[in-house]
Amino acid sequence: MQRDSVGYIFTVAGAVCAVCAFLVSAAAIGLKPQQDAWVQIDTQRNILFASAADDEERAKFKKMSGQEVSEFFKQNFRDIVIDLATGEEVTDQYEGRLADYRQIEAAELRKAGQYTDIPVESDLGQIKRRENHSHVYLRTDSTVRYIFPVRGKGLWSTLKGFLALQPDLKTVSYLTFYSHAETPGLGGEVDNAGWKSRWNGKVLFDDNGAVKLTVVKGDSKTNSEVDGLSGATITSKGVENMMRYWMGDQGFGPYLRRVRQEKS
Repeated sequence: MQRDSVGYIFTVAGAVCAVCAFLVSAAAIGLKPQQDAWVQIDTQRNILFASAADDEERAKFKKMSGQEVSEFFKQNFRDIVIDLATGEEVTDQYEGRLADYRQIEAAELRKAGQYTDIPVESDLGQIKRRENHSHVYLRTDSTVRYIFPVRGKGLWSTLKGFLALQPDLKTVSYLTFYSHAETPGLGGEVDNAGWKSRWNGKVLFDDNGAVKLTVVKGDSKTNSEVDGLSGATITSKGVENMMRYWMGDQGFGPYLRRVRQEKS
């Protein structure tokens, strides 16, 4: 075959593409364990951050190495999995693969038997479907916290984060987001430390266990109101709806009721 022929050019181009595809695939497969390990450490760091007793401890967690984060998590946290419909613990079903269970993927990728479509009228968080089983993280040292993964639609994106509750399972300790694409300086302020600190001490539920917390325009006047973000009404309302969904009957409500009954 002549070197300047069309056939030769396409043959060489095809060979180069095949080699590049092989190298990329090999790299992806070879690096996957390392990538998975860092995803796990990043998740654990966000959980530590949400569970912190105060800003000083958050600063300490922020400076920890990946190994230190992993060790602190192993020593001071329990990772359980619950059935959202019943509130019962189903951790035993994930023996040996607990850390590998990624609940958001179960819902977003529609894995068979692992998700439930949400009726439009019930979909406060506008996420369309939710996983059947969810992680719940329990901090078990002197700073007892219950940490719940939450997500919901803002203005431009799905906000994903963690909500930490104090031992009474009614009072917010902290709310933090690890993923969103809201407008910087407006809705993006959901990740501003000053706004997140406003959630500390807020009461989520009324005496009957119904979610009563609201995000309001202007200054909050009760311990169940949080100041909204200036110029970001839709994002603020999205965060409120997220709380109402995940802390309600379609989310962690059954689990919260079960644990409160056990405590009493």
